[in-house]
Amino acid sequence: MSLITSINNYYKLEGNVTDTLGSLNGTPNVITFSTGNGKIGQGAGLNGSTSNLSFTSAFGLTNTSDFTVLMWCKLGAEISSGTYQLFEMNFPTSRYSVGEYQYNSGTRRLSFDWGAGTPATYNVALGTSNWNFITFVKSGSNITIYFNASSVGSGTIGSLGGSGANTAKVGNNGGGTSPYNGAIDEVGVWSRALSGSEISQLYNGGAGLQYPFTVTGGAFLMNFI
Repeated sequence: MSLITSINNYYKLEGNVTDTLGSLNGTPNVITFSTGNGKIGQGAGLNGSTSNLSFTSAFGLTNTSDFTVLMWCKLGAEISSGTYQLFEMNFPTSRYSVGEYQYNSGTRRLSFDWGAGTPATYNVALGTSNWNFITFVKSGSNITIYFNASSVGSGTIGSLGGSGANTAKVGNNGGGTSPYNGAIDEVGVWSRALSGSEISQLYNGGAGLQYPFTVTGGAFLMNFI
């Protein structure tokens, strides 16, 4: 299947929060755009206090949609407890906190919170010196978390808690106990569950791929679309 099949939104974060696909631009709130904050070109720097990228809808998805959300992230500072929330998507009858860095009791984790249950957490090695490729895949009632293109855990979504809203935020500064501090780049949203092999293609050995997901090398063009 083509990597651009059922892609809803893609944000290169080259000085703005423009949707490359043209369907839903976001609003940058206290964001520093620079190459120093970018994995590919420029990216968004968040200050750990008032920064986020906000969106006026949940990317055209519904609370029962299959979806994939992915992004490159680099921590600017670690916290001794609590949560760095990467991504939150709200619906009138449910809320998915689909991306959280978490540092609790000395153990770094990724976690997934579906709004009304105990978050599922997955131990991964995070740090402030590395870019990490984080992917969240929802298929039916199942969620799978990928860290640098490797699955680190999966689980089943329980009952959903309603939020009364239809919005999304990246680097949310309201829901996590500590707003995200660091850089975020190349945010993509699909209305389907990407496969492990597709995620590996997008990871591209750690170099990443930017929409429309083509790789040039030497005298040839290798195109994943």
